[in-house]
Amino acid sequence: SPQAYEILLIARSIFHRGQQVESLKAARRLYEKAYTIDPSYARAYAGHASCTCYLQQLLASSVDPADVLVNAKRALELEPGLADAHAVLGQAYHMLGRKLDAEVEFANALALDGNSFDAHYLYGLHAFTWGDYEGGLRHFRQAAELSPDDFRAPNHVANCHYARGEDAIGRRWLEEGFQRVERELKTHPDNVDAL
Repeated sequence: SPQAYEILLIARSIFHRGQQVESLKAARRLYEKAYTIDPSYARAYAGHASCTCYLQQLLASSVDPADVLVNAKRALELEPGLADAHAVLGQAYHMLGRKLDAEVEFANALALDGNSFDAHYLYGLHAFTWGDYEGGLRHFRQAAELSPDDFRAPNHVANCHYARGEDAIGRRWLEEGFQRVERELKTHPDNVDAL
């Protein structure tokens, strides 16, 4: 429905503005409103699941990863080829410690859309967490290339290099991240994530 689509666009804008708890909660409420208006809107379920993933990372025990599974799986029931839903399902499995299931879903997401920022970024987080710094580098670099305004991916690339003892390369990536932060703050001075 056009109304659900408009709400989804607002939710995405809030979601991509920063990963603060209140922003994520607001975006999640809007995604829920979108799929309440149109129960067949797979992207709204996937967006809701994605917000819940990031809230779980920020709030730890106060968010149940099973909530992510429900909405990600619902999105895939409605639209099996939705890369974002596979990526967020991979993140849900990651949160539950299901390493191999997570990797299957991240690979599914990238097979469907090799240019998905979210799939590369989330796969990078997964790889780094499990000590796969080469995998983390590969996916974070790709995410940084796909979204030249994103300031988080270059910082994660730097962390991967530091973990490998490559401090000089890590410092160069931190500088890239800092330059992106400066650009972000010129455009959106209220973005707390960039501060």
